[in-house]
Amino acid sequence: TADICYYLDMTERSVQRVLQFWRQMGKDIDDPKHRGHPRLMTPEEMAFLVGILSHSPDLYLDECAEELYYMHNIDPGLSTISETLKWLGWSTKSVCRS
Repeated sequence: TADICYYLDMTERSVQRVLQFWRQMGKDIDDPKHRGHPRLMTPEEMAFLVGILSHSPDLYLDECAEELYYMHNIDPGLSTISETLKWLGWSTKSVCRS
């Protein structure tokens, strides 16, 4: 436990409590990406979304929703598209005027 204390900059008692808790639970800690609700869009639909935005980065969310409806016959909400893009690591776009 001394190495763990050193690398995590924690007291030995804190490390012992964490290890004790982990042993009592009897299982590994879950990966945070597997918690919560399942994704509403399939990997194929997400790849399509990324593809259309890579091709036309100036599309609005409602235009993305229309494309998903026409090509995949799904009608995602704008918040679903926005959250999916955040989950995929895309940030919000900013418009610059020259």
